[in-house]
Amino acid sequence: MSDPLSEMVEKAQVDLPRCPGGAILQELRSSAKTFAERSEGWRRWIRIDVVLGTVSYKLNPPGTGIIKTVVCAVLGEDENNGYEIPASEYSIRVANGDTFIVFRCSLGSSRLAWLHVRCQFVPSKTAPIDDIDWIDRWSDGIVHHCIYTLARRPGRPWSSRTVSENHYRDYIRVLDRAKRENVTVDAGISYSGGVNV
Repeated sequence: MSDPLSEMVEKAQVDLPRCPGGAILQELRSSAKTFAERSEGWRRWIRIDVVLGTVSYKLNPPGTGIIKTVVCAVLGEDENNGYEIPASEYSIRVANGDTFIVFRCSLGSSRLAWLHVRCQFVPSKTAPIDDIDWIDRWSDGIVHHCIYTLARRPGRPWSSRTVSENHYRDYIRVLDRAKRENVTVDAGISYSGGVNV
């Protein structure tokens, strides 16, 4: 699988024409992690098959993400048409680096059921973010942060205070939009509090 950030190198080189592509790619990886942490916007649904008599389910995050918070849990065919489970009915446990959602009683029944868990992720310290949909969604913010960071480094052939300041303003604008969007999306789920991992 190719690195989804490598496509953004050309976009950043427009304002950093003398900066090596490798330095831009490295900074894009760092900027993606920074954006994910500051926006708290790397969120996804994890779907789990419910099993009769089971109270503990392992949450398998997609790719390189690490679960920071469970925003909500929904029992039903999909996350939009189900019963939201109150946060008081489950807890989150971490064992040997794996994250589990543990319920007070079994959710299973004789009919087929699915559990949908909305999680907020933080980036791994050792691996780049590999969630292509999330990177595509917030590529503008990631590129603006990258250019801002590289252009403000003094004494480099690509240094420019004006470029850095312009991209910092754009980065803050996209970051604010991401934060507002998280609140809006989570409010639409009838958010019941969430549980920190």
